[in-house]
Amino acid sequence: MKEFLVHTEAGLEEVVQYLLPTLEDRPVITLKGDLGTGKTTLVRAICRQLEVIDDVSSPTFSIINTYLTTSQQVIHHIDLYRLESAEELVQIGIDDYLHSEDLTFIEWPELIESILPINTVRVELQHIDGLARKIVIL
Repeated sequence: MKEFLVHTEAGLEEVVQYLLPTLEDRPVITLKGDLGTGKTTLVRAICRQLEVIDDVSSPTFSIINTYLTTSQQVIHHIDLYRLESAEELVQIGIDDYLHSEDLTFIEWPELIESILPINTVRVELQHIDGLARKIVIL
């Protein structure tokens, strides 16, 4: 477990540098936190380091965004906030994403906790005050 206290978007750099080496053999990353804690902002910061050529945005309405890096690496960004049942998970093909070798970020993972790969990187984000966030990596 590693904790970070972040006050600005630029302050995410330390978190990103800590996470990047772990993502090579642990391609599923969950992000838990209340609305506005910076889940998508953290994904955007990681994608910037990985040289994603697409616009990184919240997949709240599309449910899944797929990005491509300059080296042709595929990255999936999934937001399960609006899903309510296992049937909906089957419809989006969640198993395919969980068991691919593509880097996959999952916001609001509570619905799929029981089927996540054992080596999933779990990130929890919490409001502290104002712009400060506590980021815990498990």
